Amino acid sequence: MAKHLYIKTFGCQMNERDSEIIEQLLARSDYVLVSEPETADLILINTCSIRDKAEQKVYSLLGQLAPLKKENPQLKIGVIGCVAQQEGEKICKRAPYVDLIVGTQQIYRIPSMLDRLAAGETRREIATDLEGSFIIPAFQKLLQGKPPSPAPAEFRKFVTIMQGCNNYCSYCVVPSTRGREISRPVVDIVEEVGILLDQRPKVREGVLTEFLGRKTYTNKGLALLSKKTGKPVIPAFCFFEGNKYKIEVYEPIPPEGTVEELTQKYTSAIERAVRKRPEQWFWFHRRWKNSPEFREWKGEKVS
Repeated sequence: MAKHLYIKTFGCQMNERDSEIIEQLLARSDYVLVSEPETADLILINTCSIRDKAEQKVYSLLGQLAPLKKENPQLKIGVIGCVAQQEGEKICKRAPYVDLIVGTQQIYRIPSMLDRLAAGETRREIATDLEGSFIIPAFQKLLQGKPPSPAPAEFRKFVTIMQGCNNYCSYCVVPSTRGREISRPVVDIVEEVGILLDQRPKVREGVLTEFLGRKTYTNKGLALLSKKTGKPVIPAFCFFEGNKYKIEVYEPIPPEGTVEELTQKYTSAIERAVRKRPEQWFWFHRRWKNSPEFREWKGEKVS
């Protein structure tokens, strides 16, 4: 008998792709995707921690799901993704009825975790380890079994090129939520695109997720893989389609050599803003000149 799965996804394209992977994995255990949490046997919240509001949305949604759990104790609720990676067991304190807490690298273990819960081996399953030896499983292995649920008018599919990051920027949580940089073999990527095009003939736009392997300043990425293997990567995708096939590539900010360029860029943006709203600029300028930070920057003693 088929079981019902409801997935709510917050955040980036990487999360959207992870939700697709989870759906494929659970299809082998006879789970069918549903559009309403009220009809589900398993509810998974794929979370984002980039913004505080995103985290609050997760806890707000968990609060809304509490009555469903009370009404149906057999219902399983799981929190996965970046908030799960960051918060871990803390989630249980705010939502003690949560059954699964799964980090970003551990989503492939969800079927076995559900089996242990069903067998009564554990009351709650938590897996948030970031493994240095982690390898992104090949896509074709996920397709053994039942295909994903059909999506009407689907024109976009996501392909993971790599995940994680080695650059610990002060404003970014990716290294702590996704772990170190891990790239997939180029052969797996090209094969996955071919399989997707065979399965989804209507797909016309490919989005390569998570920095998209274009980080030529590292020893990772598709650029270097292509150079080493002698195989053109992007042309390979276009070859599969044969007609028009849009590849969407987002260039990351290199960690070196761009500070001056960025400074010039944002200085120009500020100058344009000043010309449009001079009164606001003068107000800000007066506040800044009277601030302890400005006086300290000028070398004055600040008590």
